[in-house]
Amino acid sequence: MNLIKKLILGTTMAMSMAAAQADTITVDGVVWDPASSLDFSSASLAIRQLIAADGTLSGFGVINSLNGEDSSSYCPGCQITFTFGGYTPINSGALPTTPGTVYGYTGGSVKVYVNHNAATFVSNVNANGYTAAMFGLPGQDLFLDLIGHQIGNTTFTGTASGQSQVTALTGFGVLDAIGGDAFVNFDTNTKDGGSDLAFSSSFTNVVSITAANGTGNFDGDTVPGNTVPEPASLALAGLALLGAGVARRRKA
Repeated sequence: MNLIKKLILGTTMAMSMAAAQADTITVDGVVWDPASSLDFSSASLAIRQLIAADGTLSGFGVINSLNGEDSSSYCPGCQITFTFGGYTPINSGALPTTPGTVYGYTGGSVKVYVNHNAATFVSNVNANGYTAAMFGLPGQDLFLDLIGHQIGNTTFTGTASGQSQVTALTGFGVLDAIGGDAFVNFDTNTKDGGSDLAFSSSFTNVVSITAANGTGNFDGDTVPGNTVPEPASLALAGLALLGAGVARRRKA
């Protein structure tokens, strides 16, 4: 009887731990709580934006914090990076060279990667040396694949600020999840116009109109989707079931 009671207690503990861990989502080593008041709210301190001669926007960045926590909590032993590109000005060839002017863009895509190779981590505070060759390397996990969500005739709106010359570039856009390992968690249609994710950017280190460094944020609502129990929970549950089998054999 005592053995049976212990087995019942062990099973209960295993189920309790599994339930507690089910509150969080883990995809590609990234851990977050969809029940958080912030949900999936990330901040980036190092983003480099490039503007081609035809006005198309592209760039790279690193996520520094998620839901107010640092990477040791939300991505232990890994780094989350992203690339963006294909944002084309509505007015062909337009460059953000006039202070006080708002520029509209169409198209665009964003890819979010998880890198587990510390030897290839990029600086998370200095975007000056970023190049395309540093991001989305073979072996990195494609966490999210996103495209620009069009509201009206734009997917992204940027503003050039300054007095006699442009000293800051800010913008806001929305995205639709179309793939990636976390697609099922982000395909929620809860942001502006039925989009899945919103993002903002602020570039105050305008090295030139064609290259600027700055910061940004991603904001989304997520759902658990298809979650997989953590190994610890599975091990406890397995031990409890094994013990139950032993108890049945002894009784027989």
